[in-house]
Amino acid sequence: PPEGARPWSRTEPDDAARAPRAVSEGIEVRVSADALAAEVRGGAGLSAQEAPSKIRRALGTSGVVAGILDEAVALAAAPKERGKWIPVAHGSDAVPPVHGRVEFLFETQKRARLDEDEKGRVDFKNLDLVENIVAGQLLARLHPGVPGRPGRDVRGHLLEPAPPKETEIRAGKNVEITPDGREARSLFDGRVRLVGGKIEVETVYQVGEVGPATGNIDFVGTVVVTGAVLDGFRVKAAGDVVVGGHVEGTVEAGGNIRVEGGCSG
Repeated sequence: PPEGARPWSRTEPDDAARAPRAVSEGIEVRVSADALAAEVRGGAGLSAQEAPSKIRRALGTSGVVAGILDEAVALAAAPKERGKWIPVAHGSDAVPPVHGRVEFLFETQKRARLDEDEKGRVDFKNLDLVENIVAGQLLARLHPGVPGRPGRDVRGHLLEPAPPKETEIRAGKNVEITPDGREARSLFDGRVRLVGGKIEVETVYQVGEVGPATGNIDFVGTVVVTGAVLDGFRVKAAGDVVVGGHVEGTVEAGGNIRVEGGCSG
């Protein structure tokens, strides 16, 4: 059968039995309910020379005008096959469209990533929960929808596919979309997130306590810790670091450091 053709289902005899039938010059024609397949049977009294043309005439009388296969007609015309239902025409279903989509070039759901060394030891402090990006970085790309292709049933009717569904990139704070709407880029260094379907970039990363739940923090902007930095954990920022609680661990900053709860250790 041609590409996109739907062959007659031999596994659903009830559907075949319900298919409309017509008889012309001793030849039965059966068309599937979706008009994507047709079969013939009969013509026992016809000569081998006249059977193919009679089969084609019977098909035309039954409204089957497209997808007729020459080799299948020849098979149906063979004397030993005339008592069987022989598929002789196949329609082609419409090829569905490819819907538009947004390709995000970052992790939309950031999860802890545990690294294991060659000895099988797992580092539980470097969880990589913050996705740093830089100004100008490409964050998302729009792939427009692609139309489907029409098909045609055995009655010659055109089968139109549904139109593709389109979408768009939605930008939040500190993100710009190119004029053609095809790309989204960051305006600043920071942390990228998908919030309510919008891409946004935070230049300040705020966290409660820095410890086992957060792992070490390494951020390209400013870090605000409302709680403490626990022993054995590190905060490193390209900008400022503000700690509302006490610091037992390590704090590094490219800008200013302010610790409101004191330091220990």
